[in-house]
Amino acid sequence: LTLHVRSENPSGMAIIKEFNETYKFPPDLGPYGSLSYDAVFVLAHGLRGLIFDQGVTPPDPITDEWRALLHNYTLHHTSFQGISNSEVHFDEYGDGHSVYALQNWQNGIPVSTHIWDSYKDEWKELAEIIWPGNQSEVPKDKYPMEIKYIDDGLKYTFIV
Repeated sequence: LTLHVRSENPSGMAIIKEFNETYKFPPDLGPYGSLSYDAVFVLAHGLRGLIFDQGVTPPDPITDEWRALLHNYTLHHTSFQGISNSEVHFDEYGDGHSVYALQNWQNGIPVSTHIWDSYKDEWKELAEIIWPGNQSEVPKDKYPMEIKYIDDGLKYTFIV
């Protein structure tokens, strides 16, 4: 994003220069801002495709059936390079591509120790986890607990 305006006024040119230096594109959105930006574009891609490519007119008022149609169309027809610098698309189950980084605080600095990539089904170790007390072995819990997992077909219940 760059603002171009012809101006004979020196103070006007200074404002334009300050604007261009302040608001660079792409902006620094941080780790969650870029994902939010991509999420809005997923919806925009779905709306554009359904309305313009498929010729489907949204009802007034919007119905649950329309929302379901938009949701299904979007999941099956959306693919683009996101501002988060990852390919945005969904698999046959509606799951998006995910890459997760496990971070561990070491000497007051967050260190990425492991990466999980859902499409590659790959777990990569980048660095060793350092536990409290600057040790590499997992410390013993002071209060051990038993976790029971129950799958009743509808929900998962964890009993601690």
